[in-house]
Amino acid sequence: MSTDQGARLADEFLSQVLRLSRSPDPGVTIFGSWVDRGAEPSPAVCVVYKNAKHPHVADVLVGIRWPIDVSTGPEEEEELGPAEWAGSLFSSYIEEPLGTTVNRLRRDQHGIGWFGYISDPLPDVPDDLLRQLRA
Repeated sequence: MSTDQGARLADEFLSQVLRLSRSPDPGVTIFGSWVDRGAEPSPAVCVVYKNAKHPHVADVLVGIRWPIDVSTGPEEEEELGPAEWAGSLFSSYIEEPLGTTVNRLRRDQHGIGWFGYISDPLPDVPDDLLRQLRA
């Protein structure tokens, strides 16, 4: 996949994530999402959110980074289009309770606990989202 193709595809995946971000499950608050174009092995979608479905993690600010070429479906080999990929990201990860994942979150300098594909470096959070989180 060329760099231009990867960028266009990443934008399509992000568009679907943004669509779902407007009406997540009750108890889930989406603060922002973007494409981490420097992620390896491919661009990745990042989402910062809180999931208040379980009181012990209601105040945890969570970030997930997931490469666009890695399936979010139950079958790792399964290829999903942008709408299905985003839907599965939400239903399998964002809208589900963190469970023991909360113990494995990697905190960045802004207090966001990251999971998913979190090799170094952790994603750079856009300035506008940081301002929103500080407000």
